[in-house]
Amino acid sequence: MVESFEGWTSWVEDAYLLCTPEDPECLKHHYITRTEKDEPQYTVDEEISMMNEQITKSEGFDIDFSLFRCLFNYHLVDPDDYDFLEDETTETNGDFMKRLSQESLKRYNDECGTKFEFHEVVKANFHGSVGYMFLITFQVFDPSDDQEKTFQARIRYTTHYPTEFVFCRPKPNPEVDSGETYKEDVKGWTSWVEDAYLLCTPEDPECLKHHYITRTEKDEPQYTVEEEIAMMNEQIENSEGFDIDFSLFRCLFNYHLVDPDDIDFVEEPETNGDLMKRLSKESLNVFNKEEGTEFEFVKVVKANFHYSAGFMFLITFQVLDPSDNQEKLFQARVRYSTRFPAEYVFCRPRPEPEVDSDDTSEEDVKGWVTWLEPAYLLWKPGGRGYERPSYMTKTEKDEPKLTPEQELALMTKEVNASDGFDIDFSSFRCVFNYHPAVLHSDLFADDDFETTEDFLKMLAQEALDVYNGRHVTEYELVKVVTANYHFACAIMFLITFQVKDPYDDKIKLFQTRVRQVKYIGIKKVVKSHVPKDVKKQKLEDELLCATRS
Repeated sequence: MVESFEGWTSWVEDAYLLCTPEDPECLKHHYITRTEKDEPQYTVDEEISMMNEQITKSEGFDIDFSLFRCLFNYHLVDPDDYDFLEDETTETNGDFMKRLSQESLKRYNDECGTKFEFHEVVKANFHGSVGYMFLITFQVFDPSDDQEKTFQARIRYTTHYPTEFVFCRPKPNPEVDSGETYKEDVKGWTSWVEDAYLLCTPEDPECLKHHYITRTEKDEPQYTVEEEIAMMNEQIENSEGFDIDFSLFRCLFNYHLVDPDDIDFVEEPETNGDLMKRLSKESLNVFNKEEGTEFEFVKVVKANFHYSAGFMFLITFQVLDPSDNQEKLFQARVRYSTRFPAEYVFCRPRPEPEVDSDDTSEEDVKGWVTWLEPAYLLWKPGGRGYERPSYMTKTEKDEPKLTPEQELALMTKEVNASDGFDIDFSSFRCVFNYHPAVLHSDLFADDDFETTEDFLKMLAQEALDVYNGRHVTEYELVKVVTANYHFACAIMFLITFQVKDPYDDKIKLFQTRVRQVKYIGIKKVVKSHVPKDVKKQKLEDELLCATRS
């Protein structure tokens, strides 16, 4: 998961259609000036193709909005308006773009040892990206040759978290294309898996309008918005968007569940369910014809969808295989529009889950619980929603004083270096997704366990039992040393504990990663292993302490 999503903010978001010219929403945007009388007149599909071409060639920085009547996910910043800041009395959008550009250039100069001077913002585009992703083009002055040059900055901004300066660079020179490259690059775009993005949080009444959002603020475990985004991305990545457990979410995302009894995509008397059945049957007909098979349609199981210049349906359905008289699951990806012929992107037997290595539990066939969760910031001191945790000892007077960005970099470094097991929380004032489990506390205590330590000892013992059984060893649990945790569709514990090796009668350190769904009584041992070579010194130190005691 880390490899899949690390650096996601540098990915170029594909264009997708928000509304066509007939929708009054299009007229609300200052940059849409083209009318139905302007020549040449483009179809919706031609505008989608043009928008994708411009985004692909320029990474979203250079878009000629005068060519479009449709409204897309990419927008032009109005420098004289006040769209992005809570206080409209201080900065206009233009002032804000200038400030972000100057900070980006300062970081670039510091990293590259240059002395470029900011001159002016040329233009800025943006799209939603768990906040706003700004694509700013601005001019700088190069003192080395007294010339003005064009730079670009990509910046993710939200009012709740620190601004992320993704990159700043000189504007790349246009590459000479053959004219056919784009067609080849974009051909097959309908088979790409769209990433999850947030539409609204639970506080927005819009969330309550969707039939499949049934989770309430009282349901346990309670997830943060960031945790829901991570879970949604995991499920989409694992299943290509076909298998999403919407009961886990209170937030509203771009992926939705089809209500078979409604009429969102059709006119009465047909229902959504009738449409899904019709599209599934046609997909299966295409598959049978291409593969020379004779599978027979049985029923639709479920269907998800997202917008994609129309609707992209991800349908799971049952078929009967006449060769063995067994029912089997199929999947179909279909782009549907009321104005154009349906595009049957693919139809296939549902892929079998891949079995992971021996160290992964049999239930955990996809292995996502073994992925290392990246560190991310929840609250910074003085920020909205910040409450100082009891385990935090660092104060504003302690040195060194670190910015939230520096603390995030330090937390990331410690998480990556230790797989999340060894984190010095005394270095931080910000609150992150990783937390220490205080052994003497009652945070995870219940009727069966008086303290958190008792509860963790139980998890460690179960993990050690699994390890001993697999490796035919007889290590004995001595005590829990430390434990950290984060949320992962429940709680992921990272426990470090001592064991006694009866072979040489020495004390050694073990680590275990355990996902605990405490609220429904499910415990899963993910992995238990001996520390790596880099921790040999720590083993010796622990042995000395144990000897003294």
